Amino acid sequence: MHPQTKKSFSWKKWLFLFSLAGWIGVIAMIDPTAFGLKAWLAFYGALGLALYASVGWLGEVASRQEDGTILDRIRRRLNRWGVLLAMLVIGLLLLQQFRVLLWWVGLLWLAFVLLVELILYQSEAE
Repeated sequence: MHPQTKKSFSWKKWLFLFSLAGWIGVIAMIDPTAFGLKAWLAFYGALGLALYASVGWLGEVASRQEDGTILDRIRRRLNRWGVLLAMLVIGLLLLQQFRVLLWWVGLLWLAFVLLVELILYQSEAE
């Protein structure tokens, strides 16, 4: 196994596990009505890290080659997809928190995230 690939895989696995544990800890121990903005920032930050790391880690597990290497282009896409998934979920949760999430607003947010992905994909292809 290539040393860089093993290091990257290990890093994302631990990031996923720690961010998931942090997110569960935030849910279990912090009352957002008592702590205010800091509690919401901790919740959304831990959730975003958990989503980013889970896409990267599970994607690398699924795309691992027979010799143990992972292609760089797949790694870049996984990083981008992790950020976009975190943007999508956190954006929908924020819209719901402020009571403005309607079906068409959710579709507009999804279209925006997909448009960002399309722009980034086209710039990568050039």
